[in-house]
Amino acid sequence: MNENTHRTSLASAQPLPASSGAKVGSEGDEDPHADAQAAVDALTGELRRLGITLPSLGLDLPSYTVTTAACPLIELGRVNPTTAARLVRVLRTARADTE
Repeated sequence: MNENTHRTSLASAQPLPASSGAKVGSEGDEDPHADAQAAVDALTGELRRLGITLPSLGLDLPSYTVTTAACPLIELGRVNPTTAARLVRVLRTARADTE
């Protein structure tokens, strides 16, 4: 089985890490790098619960290391067509739930 299509059961999924008190994505954060890492951790956990693995998901190192960067970027990475199709299904389901 390809790493992109690895499925993790809900029972074996790791719990989301506790944030260091920072609100992910809020303006005026004192530590944007900690918030970016918290966002990566939260996204990884939620995708894992859906059986989706993005092997390249992580902080974009060039934007993370620039001291003048107001907001580090998150690298979502590349995926195979099967994983992309799973993401589309999840997003369509979420959209349908909000309509």
